[in-house]
Amino acid sequence: MNISLFAQKDKGNVITQERKLADFNAIELGNALNVILSQGEVQSIKVETNEGLQEFIKTEVDNGVLKITQSNKMKNPTKLIVYVTVKNINKITLTGASELKSETPIKSDKLELNSSGASEITLDLAVNELESNFSGASDITLNGTATTHNILISGASDLKAGGLVTQETTLNASVASDIEVNVKEKLTGDVSGASSLKYKEEPKEKHINTSGASEINGKDDTTKLKIGGKEVYIFGGNDNQKKKKHSYKYDGHWGGVELGVNMLMNSNNNLDLPASYNFLEQNLNKSVGVNLNIFEQNFNLNHGMILPGGNIGITTGLGISWDNYRFAKDITLRSDSSVIWANENNIDFKKNKLTSCFLNVPLIFEFQTHRFDKEGEMNKNFHIGVGGTIGYRIGSHTKQVYEINGKTYKPKVYDQFHLSPFRYGLTARVGWGFINLFANYSLSTLFEKNEGPEMYPLMVGVSIVNW
Repeated sequence: MNISLFAQKDKGNVITQERKLADFNAIELGNALNVILSQGEVQSIKVETNEGLQEFIKTEVDNGVLKITQSNKMKNPTKLIVYVTVKNINKITLTGASELKSETPIKSDKLELNSSGASEITLDLAVNELESNFSGASDITLNGTATTHNILISGASDLKAGGLVTQETTLNASVASDIEVNVKEKLTGDVSGASSLKYKEEPKEKHINTSGASEINGKDDTTKLKIGGKEVYIFGGNDNQKKKKHSYKYDGHWGGVELGVNMLMNSNNNLDLPASYNFLEQNLNKSVGVNLNIFEQNFNLNHGMILPGGNIGITTGLGISWDNYRFAKDITLRSDSSVIWANENNIDFKKNKLTSCFLNVPLIFEFQTHRFDKEGEMNKNFHIGVGGTIGYRIGSHTKQVYEINGKTYKPKVYDQFHLSPFRYGLTARVGWGFINLFANYSLSTLFEKNEGPEMYPLMVGVSIVNW
């Protein structure tokens, strides 16, 4: 507390300090700075902050670049504004959470703007060639005029350039960028991911390559999109109507909640158990398993091309499965021997089961038809996928439910029960619309080698919730 009070006491009053520096034509701003930019005949740099904190704002010129940074010793200034007046400027770079605003129009034959992190830029421009490179969560507002504008924007950046009138604009937007432009002659570029493009005025010519879930919001009746090698025209009659390009992207079928029947198959692909292990006979009607596939990652193998029939891709992810094997006989499973065995009981069990819990990772190759037709209407798409899974057992137990003299007992026993700690197998999935059927077949045995019967788990079921 004493240190904090001492720091506050030493800050002093807010003053404006003018700094004399060599000529520069480029600016680099560090983190957490607020800069007001002007253009004039005389170059100047003024720092407005507490007198005791002035030394923590560094201003230096290196090879014609004005670098403004603040020390990590800068603590809670009452006010912090840096005023910069330039004669000529051709490059501006912001990092971190810097903020830059222009107080007068900035004129230049060629200007390059760069920002990253959570930078905020508001500029009034009058330039011939404008180059913009924005990333992270930058928020940019541009007004004025530019003959040409070349835009590279990514991340969650937001570019509001509807007030910047250009003759030609070329853009490359990715991830989740939002862009508004005002182009008179020609608009070209690529829009991908979940990016959104809006043009304030209808350019005479526009060619936009799109992919993913990108959106185009135009003004007039017609927008031409180029998807892979195919041109698509979007028609509309409302000036403010939003024209959305329905995605043809690949979306696999792993994530969700699944219910299925757990079965044990022998090497002859039937349900017969060895005679010495008949105590494991199942009640299939109640051997219901649950899969919670919590994470899904998809990879489109089309490489931006629209296939005539649909899409192909690879799906992987992460899931948890609870495999339940209900016993048909009144037995108590035991593992206190070199092999699995059981006691026969005179108790009438209401429930008697073995449950194994696995953490699973799939690798699925899938083909799917398009979810939207050429007119943008929803289709009930067909999909089929095959692949493999690997799993690691993270738990296993038995549970019994029975009554004695009117009292209900529900004992659980947590044990390995000679179950294999790892498993690997095959998976197949097929569906139409919201209906999705699956089958998982293990190529590894349920029990460890020579510690139980040679039985292979099979689960067949349906997805009840998909994401």
